[in-house]
Amino acid sequence: MVHRELASEDRDASKNFLRMTEEQFFEILSMVRDDIQKQGTGMRESISPKKRLSLTLRFLATGETYRSMMYDRIHHSTMGGIIPEVCESIYRNLKGKYLKVPQTRKEWEDIANEFETIWNFPMCLGAIDGKHIAFSPPASAGSHYFN
Repeated sequence: MVHRELASEDRDASKNFLRMTEEQFFEILSMVRDDIQKQGTGMRESISPKKRLSLTLRFLATGETYRSMMYDRIHHSTMGGIIPEVCESIYRNLKGKYLKVPQTRKEWEDIANEFETIWNFPMCLGAIDGKHIAFSPPASAGSHYFN
């Protein structure tokens, strides 16, 4: 597995590869393993949970296409099944801990204050990293929206 080999050779490169530490990777793997484990057949060995998670995290970290990620000898059509399945498991298993929606005005204000304090970004309530989000502005928006 590319990530495991890289982790043993260069921890910084490994962290850059998946945008997380090896410890974080294995923590997530422990949460999703049962959901993404597949049974091998007599014809071929199944793709391991480690490889499934690594592939998915790399896809999410880079924004590359399935086709451009065939470096790991997994066909893009196979990735089309693996990546959504692993994303579903990540969401299901981590949402309670990491995707809590603030319930009070003070909780919302605390989030905005933290973004301003840490990042000097006032009035911000959240951020997404690593993905380009294409959108179409309203017809009457003029130059208020820029993608």
